[in-house]
Amino acid sequence: MAKYKKKRARELKHDRFRDATMLLVDRLADRIGQHRTQILYGLIGLVVVAIGIYAIVRWRGRHAEEAGAAMGRAIAVSIADIGPNPPPGSRDPFFTSQQERSERAIQEFEKVAAKYGEPYRTEARYFIAMK
Repeated sequence: MAKYKKKRARELKHDRFRDATMLLVDRLADRIGQHRTQILYGLIGLVVVAIGIYAIVRWRGRHAEEAGAAMGRAIAVSIADIGPNPPPGSRDPFFTSQQERSERAIQEFEKVAAKYGEPYRTEARYFIAMK
């Protein structure tokens, strides 16, 4: 055991802050000890809820990206070039008549309207009406 001078030993014995802090910590530990299973279940519940929220947000983000890409493909078809021969090396959609392009664009927009919810359904219906 360490040897202290009398004054330091007296200070250690009567340290009010330490006594109050230790008393508070002891009370908190007793309360936690009595309710540790409830606290553990609560923490597990929070983790499960957080994982669920993360999964939903991630799924919605992927779904929105997929819907945006489908809408982009449909718009690309609706504004595709029309002519007798496709340009060499072009990967864009190409049609020989306005009628053919309109029918294909309507099919693409109907796919978007059938598969995805709002606001993509409304936009797809708007583009169908414009064709």
